[in-house]
Amino acid sequence: MEVQFDLALMNQFFARALAAIVVAIVLEACGLVFCKWLERSLSHTLSQRHGQNMHWYAIRRRRLLKPPQAFIRLSLALLAIFIALEIFDLPILPFAIWLLAVMFLLVLACRRLIENALACYIMMFEDIIGVGDKVRMGNCWATVEHIGWFATRLKDEEGFVHTIMNASLMQLVRGVDSKGNEKTNGT
Repeated sequence: MEVQFDLALMNQFFARALAAIVVAIVLEACGLVFCKWLERSLSHTLSQRHGQNMHWYAIRRRRLLKPPQAFIRLSLALLAIFIALEIFDLPILPFAIWLLAVMFLLVLACRRLIENALACYIMMFEDIIGVGDKVRMGNCWATVEHIGWFATRLKDEEGFVHTIMNASLMQLVRGVDSKGNEKTNGT
């Protein structure tokens, strides 16, 4: 059985494939430029606080830049997928509806995790507390040992370690930084 190729169809397919690749490269370049611009525009916010641990500064910088950069990259990847679907004359609406349904279910399933991650991001962005700062929880003082995406580890004056979810910590923290200046969460 002999298979015949239509040269015009093959050329059309390769032209579309090349267009999809060029679009992906252009969108990736746009993403890199936008991420660099974002890093430069946040440089004042990401600056190191006097007396702050250099390791904590590096962690804070990475954590503050990752979510916007990931959002940009995912948005551009989604745009590239939509453009590729359009180039190859495939239906976009069913894919978009499926994607929205999956995202909605993920958000519902991970609501608490998202809440705590957003609280971590806000605490770091507004520089409410940092590693080494003393914070008051109710009537006891504790030192911040570790700030994770979902929970923060505190050690009180008696040596007990407390792990508190970030969303809860945002509501009850009142802190003093390493220089002794009082910081609050705006309430």
